[in-house]
Amino acid sequence: MPVLTIAPTEIHESGDSALRVVAISEAVEDNWLTVHRLADWLETCGAEGLHAAVPTYDSVLVEFDPVLVSAGQMRAFVKLGLGELGRSPGSSLAPREFDVPVSYGGAFGPDLEKVAEYQGVSTEEIIRLHTEKTYTIRCLGAPAGSPMMDGPAFPKPVPRLKDPRLSVPAGAVSVAGRQAVIAPAVAPGGWCVIGRTPLSVLDIRREPLVPYKPGDILRFRRISEAEFNALAGQELVAREPGGDAMSGQILVQQPGNSVVTDLGRFGGPRYGLPVNGALDQYSARAANILAGNLDNEPLIEITALDFRMKAKEDILIAVTGAPLALTVGGRPCSQWEPVSVRAGESVSLRGIHSGLRAYVAIHGSLEVETLLGSAAPDTVVGFGLQLREGTALATKRSVGPIRQPYFDLPLFRLGLEKPAMGSDLSVDVTDGPDVAEFGASGELLFSSEYTVSGRSNHIGLRLGGELPERTSNGEVLSRGVPVGAVEVPSREELLVLHRGRGVTAGYPVLAVVTSTGLDVLAQARPGDKVRFRKTTVAEATAAHRRSRSQLETLRESVNTVFGLLGIGCRPQWQDLPVAACS
Repeated sequence: MPVLTIAPTEIHESGDSALRVVAISEAVEDNWLTVHRLADWLETCGAEGLHAAVPTYDSVLVEFDPVLVSAGQMRAFVKLGLGELGRSPGSSLAPREFDVPVSYGGAFGPDLEKVAEYQGVSTEEIIRLHTEKTYTIRCLGAPAGSPMMDGPAFPKPVPRLKDPRLSVPAGAVSVAGRQAVIAPAVAPGGWCVIGRTPLSVLDIRREPLVPYKPGDILRFRRISEAEFNALAGQELVAREPGGDAMSGQILVQQPGNSVVTDLGRFGGPRYGLPVNGALDQYSARAANILAGNLDNEPLIEITALDFRMKAKEDILIAVTGAPLALTVGGRPCSQWEPVSVRAGESVSLRGIHSGLRAYVAIHGSLEVETLLGSAAPDTVVGFGLQLREGTALATKRSVGPIRQPYFDLPLFRLGLEKPAMGSDLSVDVTDGPDVAEFGASGELLFSSEYTVSGRSNHIGLRLGGELPERTSNGEVLSRGVPVGAVEVPSREELLVLHRGRGVTAGYPVLAVVTSTGLDVLAQARPGDKVRFRKTTVAEATAAHRRSRSQLETLRESVNTVFGLLGIGCRPQWQDLPVAACS
């Protein structure tokens, strides 16, 4: 990128785990260059607690761990970065150019005629305007690294669909507002689809997953249906040339609805991928700690349905999350503490209630594939391990049956405070960066009761109830949205974005659910009642730190007990004086 004038910026809190940095110069190019240079600087500076910097057209969403770094400290770090930009030269890398063949209208572009009618021109004119422009990729957005660009020179901005599609095909070429985009993967969408490219854009075996980056150039070229069929499946390419050994296995006997996941793909948002990962982060962290693992090791997430697996070797497990009936070899066992499983025994989790998700961690963790360093499934790009009957999972370490060394009593009573669960949920939120757009009606969020819809999933929770309304109807420029964003995308439902959310969106963010509140919503079942409670970023950060502190205390206890029993090391209890064992 060239040397630039640093645009003035505003920094807004966006929940307790994110900042939105907005460039506010009248020079649009300066805004774009500033936010992308800032994102590049943040990604390479090595700041403790920084998860991701997601640049868009005129803003950067800075996501961080509030336990490791406060919002104030991250704000100061962002300001430091802005100062550094003014003293460093821009990148000398030339943009690459991509030629994108597109078949317009008909089944390829079902909204072409609608867009033409709205603009008051012919479909041929829409195609001409769309293909005559040279596009600069402004950012990578949802889904899955979509190249987001300034739109063609249509007479008027294109309104989004009133009823978004549940499925837009990969390769769809769409417009909305003054923006244009290509969909790399199948996903829901509310943009107007005017055509489709036959080229394959996304490859989850490649890093980065898409061949382009912000600043690269795209040109669209019209093709016939016959040409489309001939090119189908070819890759989009630039025009320029030039640990531990496996020692065990578990066999899934009844999968229910289960996946292997971890805490999330924190490097994904920069490339337009959602962070995903375990929806109830507290329960997932606790399970791994109780199993003697690092917080972010792969584990099993089970949603709603019964699950059963069989151990081929001796293993040690921990089960957390929603209440359920846990049995090992037919005998009842406790959740929220380590449990020994002998070779040949089956582990059953049945009757999940008062919550929706449970987590199974196995000492030593699991051998699974990763994408951008994470095992978290991504349904949009087709990555991840959905467990099936007969799936065999390789474990990294076998652990013999653990009993109390002198009296053969049950060993583990670690006293972790379990999160409260039920059907009436209180969820803390902070003001969103766009709260002013809702005026007085924004208070309805706190005075109303909402019901969880059965259409909720890992992408977001849909809630029925009395809805706040925007005071304006203008199109919103797509910007980075934090996990937990509360939006009102339709007249029927409130939407709370969760960990599978697209990293960019064009709806105002009324509020942002706190990090601890997201864990509460992860356990919300269809029909549960939700009330929102306003809090401050400072209070939300303090609550998150208290929660993490409890887990650190648990880790110390587990490390002490495991060390004494020789789990992963020589048994240290043998070194205790006799009096200590009396």
